[in-house]
Amino acid sequence: MGAGTEDNASFPAELNNLPAGFNLQAKETISGSTFYQLLQEQGLEYGPSFQAIEQIWLREGEAIALLHVPEEVLNQAHSYQVHPVLLDACFQVFGATLSQTTDKGSSLTRKRGTYLPVGLRSLRVHTYPDYLTGALWSHVLLKSQEIQGDQTTWTADLELLDTQGHVLLEVQGLRVQQLASETHNPQQKELSNWLYTLNWHPLAPPAPRHHKSSQELEIVEAHIPKVEYLQS
Repeated sequence: MGAGTEDNASFPAELNNLPAGFNLQAKETISGSTFYQLLQEQGLEYGPSFQAIEQIWLREGEAIALLHVPEEVLNQAHSYQVHPVLLDACFQVFGATLSQTTDKGSSLTRKRGTYLPVGLRSLRVHTYPDYLTGALWSHVLLKSQEIQGDQTTWTADLELLDTQGHVLLEVQGLRVQQLASETHNPQQKELSNWLYTLNWHPLAPPAPRHHKSSQELEIVEAHIPKVEYLQS
């Protein structure tokens, strides 16, 4: 299914096991392949190993996405408490939610710029995901928008759930900002393919690390101090 709008399009039947508040009406759906194609057209190219989204259901300020860990990383998934590909996919859903909120009409057909995470209030892992059992769900809910001059900061809460509706991971107060260079010059000409070409080279996976005995991991009030460097 490609990008487009569907009035009163219900979330999939598989979501009936999720908490009652998730049984909402989606106004737009987009397939994972179309989503990554649109991102590539905007200059954000994700390799096959980082394409974990299969489908996204969108409404104003909210989204639910169906996730599957790519086969390329399944053999190393249990070397991590939460695989970076899975966490990054949840952040990608945040971007889709943001685009749906800031555009009119078909949300992902317009360039929205590049947003970087700049901090979060808390991250808690309740149960380590079972990557081999199939589907996982990412839920994103926008909480606030803050405008200072020409810089906009968005804040959202994220959850990763299994097919039974159990919350595996939750991120509260994740904040993202648009790159300053794009904010200052929104009409900048397209420069893709002028200077660089992406060439992916396989690397050996890192050695497995022992997990902590506790089933819960919590990070509180994390900041990313180098984001100013990336914005320059």
